[in-house]
Amino acid sequence: MVPTTLPPPGSKWSTGSLSPGAFATRGCMVLPVGPVGAVQELQLLRKDDGGLHCESVMPVRFVPMT
Repeated sequence: MVPTTLPPPGSKWSTGSLSPGAFATRGCMVLPVGPVGAVQELQLLRKDDGGLHCESVMPVRFVPMT
């Protein structure tokens, strides 16, 4: 999953849809994290049998979700 806008502050993304095996060998989601109107951090969330893993990828600026 890759959202194309920044979710409102306080939003909770559902990681329940990231089932192991959903995308080849593991489920993943890439999303921006940070304040609106400033630099956010693009984060990669991966879910496998060992749990949920988060990795910072790069700084980004996404437009707000309206």
